[in-house]
Amino acid sequence: MPLPTAAWSERCQRQLEVHRRYVELAKFRSEKCHFPSPNCGYADADIRLMWQYIENTAPLCGKLIKALADVEERFRQMGMESLEKHGGVEEKTKARTEIVLWRLKEPAYTTVVQWEKRLYVFYDDVPIKGSLKGVMLEEVLGEAKQAGISVEVHDVDEEYKRLWLEVSLPKTVSRLLGGRDKAPVALFRNLGWLLSDDTRKMLQHGTGNFGQVAVRLFDWIALARYAMDVLMIAPDEPLVFRLTIRQVAKSSSVGNSIVEIDR
Repeated sequence: MPLPTAAWSERCQRQLEVHRRYVELAKFRSEKCHFPSPNCGYADADIRLMWQYIENTAPLCGKLIKALADVEERFRQMGMESLEKHGGVEEKTKARTEIVLWRLKEPAYTTVVQWEKRLYVFYDDVPIKGSLKGVMLEEVLGEAKQAGISVEVHDVDEEYKRLWLEVSLPKTVSRLLGGRDKAPVALFRNLGWLLSDDTRKMLQHGTGNFGQVAVRLFDWIALARYAMDVLMIAPDEPLVFRLTIRQVAKSSSVGNSIVEIDR
């Protein structure tokens, strides 16, 4: 089940305290180096960017990341419930850890839509063809409710804008990005996912790690909104994500749903 609001706030407060101590240590080391000075080799602009980056790396504790974490928790449970109710086919057993990988006979689906300051969650496979406009979203919402699909609407914030912090690029990298001399932190976070758990040929991500679905969606939203709102190279429209659980890794006592995300 999702963390109660009090527990979420307490955990975020602990993370913020650790971040505050980190900032104090960084400032102490900066003062020891006597910024700005020739001995350190940094310009004033570099120092300001460094401190802005530190500020933007504070723990994510806003409404959007909490909503995404709640959705992930509920969706993972849907995978376990499908295995218990409909069963699955055993695919692979890890003898040393006694973990069995099951392919569900009835996969679980969830459709997540981010639009303006709301997160719409359809706990089912809701086919959305082509571009989705705001007015069409309301129609999809009404049709889903009439069809008996469980729907949640979360009021969220724009905390993802913290990842719009732009950093300077070397000329060789700038040429690869069409001559832009700066790029947002969100781009580098997404490149990190691409080199780990993403599919190279399409916007697809798969993970069994708890919490990774929420953070991956957050980073995708941050980069997509940057392209729409800052660069204006993409149409301003709702972002649609399709979550699927086809497999569950289950030991004798606990289970873990393997979540796939398509953009």
